[in-house]
Amino acid sequence: MYLSQSDRLKVHTINIRTSTILFNFILLCTIVCLSVKTLFSAVFTFYSMEIWESYILDEVNSGEITMTNKYSKINLWFVIIQAFTVVGLFINKQNNNALEALMIFVIFYIFIYLEKRSTLSVENHIRILVMLTIIANNLIGHFFNAYSLKYFDKVLHIFGTFSFTLFAFSIINKLYNPIYKSKWFMFIVILALGVSFGTIYEIIEFAQDSIFSTNNQAGLKDTNWDLIADITGAFLAAVYLTLYEKNHQILW
Repeated sequence: MYLSQSDRLKVHTINIRTSTILFNFILLCTIVCLSVKTLFSAVFTFYSMEIWESYILDEVNSGEITMTNKYSKINLWFVIIQAFTVVGLFINKQNNNALEALMIFVIFYIFIYLEKRSTLSVENHIRILVMLTIIANNLIGHFFNAYSLKYFDKVLHIFGTFSFTLFAFSIINKLYNPIYKSKWFMFIVILALGVSFGTIYEIIEFAQDSIFSTNNQAGLKDTNWDLIADITGAFLAAVYLTLYEKNHQILW
């Protein structure tokens, strides 16, 4: 049967849409399965608090203290979701977003490598918060187009700044073990760290818009609201870490 060029184009378009819908369905099923498994794991391990610590100390018969890795499954689940997201974005021809997700994927692998090569580690609740931020941006925001929702971007700015501030502060404390003169001084340091993250992210968005002709920043008003959301996230992180002082040295 002969098909005209327009008919062949329609068939090709239908095939692409069918493939996209099928991929979305498989991706959604994978995420649901992983989420349910994560939820059950969290419920059953919550009381032992193992999920909140990156390493659990084990003592062998010889008396030697060893450290057992307790976050490999969390890393694996994140890698699977991120890999599906990268492929899905390329299929949807969202090449710029796919490259961004791929870059994050590579950076995460570098972080895993550094963790294995050193004693550097991040508490699992912070690790999960950062992973949720990345998934919300790449998968929910770009792939499922949640950025079209009215408040999604601002909520993610708050949550993302909060998460990455905790992450950066945890790394700094483990690398340099600083001594803070007071709670207020530590509060100001954390707040400045979070605001810096928000500012850097806005610069990255501006660079993407300038280079790739994207539309991450929809005008001055939108950028200012983003910065306000970033400051809010930084403030919440500073409050949380100041109250959660048992893992930090404070010199009164």
